Amino acid sequence: MLLKTIKLLSISVLISLLTGCFSVELNAPDSITQNTVFTVEATPTNNEGDVSYQWLLNEEPISTESIHHTLLTKLGEHTLTVNATDEAGNEDSQSKTIQVNPQPSLNSDFTLTVYVSNKNGFALTEATVTVNGENATTDQFGKATFEGIDQTPIMLVKAEKVGHLTQTYQFQFDAPQKSADTNLILQPINTISHTVDSTKTLNIEETELHTKLSVSADSFVDSEGNPVTGNIDITITPIDIRAVDGAFLGGAQALTNTGEVVTLISTGMADFQFTQNGSRLSLAEGATAQIEMDLAVATGDDGRVFAAGDSIEMWWFNTETGLWVEDGVGSVALSDTSETGLKLVATVNHFTTWNWDYYVEDDSASLTFNCKVNGQKLADGESCLVNASSTSITRQFSVGSEGSTALNLPVNVDFTISAKAFIDGQAVKGMSRVTTRSGDNSVTVDLIPLEEEIGYLQCRFITENTTTISPCDFTVNSSSLPPMTFSSLDAPNYRT
Repeated sequence: MLLKTIKLLSISVLISLLTGCFSVELNAPDSITQNTVFTVEATPTNNEGDVSYQWLLNEEPISTESIHHTLLTKLGEHTLTVNATDEAGNEDSQSKTIQVNPQPSLNSDFTLTVYVSNKNGFALTEATVTVNGENATTDQFGKATFEGIDQTPIMLVKAEKVGHLTQTYQFQFDAPQKSADTNLILQPINTISHTVDSTKTLNIEETELHTKLSVSADSFVDSEGNPVTGNIDITITPIDIRAVDGAFLGGAQALTNTGEVVTLISTGMADFQFTQNGSRLSLAEGATAQIEMDLAVATGDDGRVFAAGDSIEMWWFNTETGLWVEDGVGSVALSDTSETGLKLVATVNHFTTWNWDYYVEDDSASLTFNCKVNGQKLADGESCLVNASSTSITRQFSVGSEGSTALNLPVNVDFTISAKAFIDGQAVKGMSRVTTRSGDNSVTVDLIPLEEEIGYLQCRFITENTTTISPCDFTVNSSSLPPMTFSSLDAPNYRT
């Protein structure tokens, strides 16, 4: 019995039992399925006081908690390491190889078309699009097509373009489909940056939403961990949740610190980037910064009313997984400049796109979408693209003949559901509305034929020295080809 017990213990734990030395045991599965959440845990033995941890995945830091939830997107072997230090300075490190296996295939000859645009609806050319590890580049119409690929239950779609935040989206498929279309909208990065002396205390404020950053002197390191001196460039991109729409990174999908995937209700969002001579910088180990911005809306999508002193969870966006990761807590404070009289405040120890968000822990809703064309259910292999939008939540779904279900949505939220498809050579569209209630909800969108949209109109104002885009909003379709007179509208030019 003793020999059997010894075989179950790691070498480090066995040594600690015999010598009384501090050690840490790494608990993680030997293999996992691609894009599936799993849990890793560190268990200390013979520690003196509290233990601090650093988890590394393929030598890249991923967490400082004893228990960490994550997923892996790339197939093959990955090296997981945990470094542990107790209050007396005793250290131990353990590593393990985890095998990532493929997801089951729903259809081995699947076509996915990805359209990439900016927030004004204009197509983004030469954007890099990645689907389950395969790359393509968008053409002049902002389109990247992936033909003959595996359709899997969870497909990870990423779009990158210089001058924009990277958008990564998890699309879930409940049944085989022949093909599907999706739109990824990219958030532009602020074109104004600040050049500052890194050896001095930094206090920077943007006009938009009074977004602020405060960092102590000598707080930055380069990619090798070396201290940075001299001037650095800082770009802060405030994101107004009232206008983020489809550019909400990941569609508000998030991974909580208990390993649950939920949908967030956002209260404020901002991106922070630091460079020196074009190379990315980060906060040094142990350094922190304070960030804050106006609370733009004092009432959440679900009716929650905010007041000074409230706590709101903090989240950062993982571009590799398409999920927001829970990391710390921010707060609501009084403000003399905010329209609501309130602002959001947080202290962070690393930089990314940060979000003051919350989800309803005790009560949630699921929402099942279905599409019908002229009252008839979609045929096997057919699909429609569904967009579900509230004030601050926008999610996309590729819905097949068996429907598609979104889980862990907040309750008491009004969603506008729009859907479109291309069935038997005919463009069809439809719209519906629903207010989520606790438990299961369902909504069916009836799609009806519309005139095929074949282009869009761009208005330009040309002077001797400059050419600028003028406001206009007009769609060219099959019945509007004869000469027409257009007038400028108080709306941005828009591509459908």
